[in-house]
Amino acid sequence: SVFRMFREVIAVSPGRFFLQYTLTIAGAVLLALTPYATEQVFSSALSLAEHNGSIITTLFAISGLLLLNVGSEIASFASIYHSQAFDAMALQDRIKGLNCHIAHMLNIAFEDPETLNSINGAYIGAQEVRNLVHSVMEFLTFYIPYIAIYSIYLWSASPILLLAIPAIFIPSIIAQIVKAKQFSQLSEDTTEIRRELDCYASYVTEAKIAKETRILGANNYFLALYSKVRSKYGNLVYGVKKKTMRIDTIAKLLNLLGYAAVIALLIALSTQGWIEIGAFSAVFASVF
Repeated sequence: SVFRMFREVIAVSPGRFFLQYTLTIAGAVLLALTPYATEQVFSSALSLAEHNGSIITTLFAISGLLLLNVGSEIASFASIYHSQAFDAMALQDRIKGLNCHIAHMLNIAFEDPETLNSINGAYIGAQEVRNLVHSVMEFLTFYIPYIAIYSIYLWSASPILLLAIPAIFIPSIIAQIVKAKQFSQLSEDTTEIRRELDCYASYVTEAKIAKETRILGANNYFLALYSKVRSKYGNLVYGVKKKTMRIDTIAKLLNLLGYAAVIALLIALSTQGWIEIGAFSAVFASVF
């Protein structure tokens, strides 16, 4: 189950796991506060230009913005560092568990092609489990806090600005979900093909087998089989990549329309005096 998968991944190193995503939350919060700090910089600079503010206020606003940017980058870098270390530990743990399970299987089981396909799929799954957990945790600890705080800021500037979030983010999110499903299906569809590729390649590349292959004069035969299966595999991968490229193109076009809508909305709100120039600049900078 999903809960068991999370529990097993967390058990690898609970401290490093929670530290990584605590840093992710910190980075999301700091990044989400950046638009507000940007607004303060523009507003204080505008007041200073109109001789209604002080240089000290402007410098404090600039310092706050810089601290938020630096803090966000540090939190992001530290989170990525711990993520890479944890990924290696989690993969090693999953592979070790699989190897122990396979070692207790009867030798006759390896004569069944379905068993070999299942083993190959299990090794691929061992690598994908951590990716799945990371995707879910990143959504919970980065995107949700960021969008929540950013939404509060947009609401405080003008409630109608909340339309900027679905206009810009939803096409990208949907595109990523669809692409993930496409590649997941590709992985399932090519499990047997990848096993065949590894098998045919071993006949001409592994020292113990390649010698016998050359003696029997079967090199060209296995190379032809490998080339045929490789071509089939390449066509499947190309087909999926072609689909994902179309998905990316559509998502980018929708994003472009979303950006245009947000710009038009910002211009309309600023010309009507519903938002200040500082808020205009901050939202524009955060979106682009």
